[in-house]
Amino acid sequence: FILSAIYIFSFLCEPFYDFDSTFYVLVGKGIFEHHLLPYEYIFEHKPFLVYIFYYIWSILDPVIYGRFAVLALMSIFIISYMCKKLYSTNFRITLLFIFSGSVSSYYLSGNTEVIQMPIQLLIAIMLCQAISEKNNYIFFAAGIISCISVNINYLSSLVVIPISMYVILFRLKNLHSFVAYFSGFFAALILILLPFIISGNGKLFNYFEMQHHFLHNYSANAKNRINTFNMVLI
Repeated sequence: FILSAIYIFSFLCEPFYDFDSTFYVLVGKGIFEHHLLPYEYIFEHKPFLVYIFYYIWSILDPVIYGRFAVLALMSIFIISYMCKKLYSTNFRITLLFIFSGSVSSYYLSGNTEVIQMPIQLLIAIMLCQAISEKNNYIFFAAGIISCISVNINYLSSLVVIPISMYVILFRLKNLHSFVAYFSGFFAALILILLPFIISGNGKLFNYFEMQHHFLHNYSANAKNRINTFNMVLI
């Protein structure tokens, strides 16, 4: 417990431990305070909603030191509470396991996974509930939440897509549920991208083109990655 307390305190003593988190707030500042869409103010390759969430969090938590670590700790508590309420797990044991796992994964730095994890758990819960109750409104809401998750970090799709595909291919018994889920997803997507659509002047294209260009060169070209792989094997 002493070591855990020291570990947590170390994150609370600095403004940030991950540059990405600070960039999210800066892009959000451009959106809310200067009315500039990404990436006219500063570039960060994440989707639109992450900047919204982090800027709002910076307003809710005005204390700069440990701001993102507090967000991460809240995420851990929320996940543990959701598991306790919905799956009757032991809150303290769940909290201990999640915290122990987060130590090795740099979770307390407060990057996007601290928002993704509770949302992805919520998606799984909503889909299970929608199936058991045969409720298309919950399917629609789950589609909205799925879209929000993907537009916080595209890597969320690696979790959202397999869950959604399993539900669609093996659990859905009628077309209405299928339509409800994807209607929610695409309705949310249109609303999220609406500022770019309204602004015109190719801003929606530039939004995706800049992300594609950055991610395409994120880990160098394929030849360099293959050479690195060969070096590791040798």
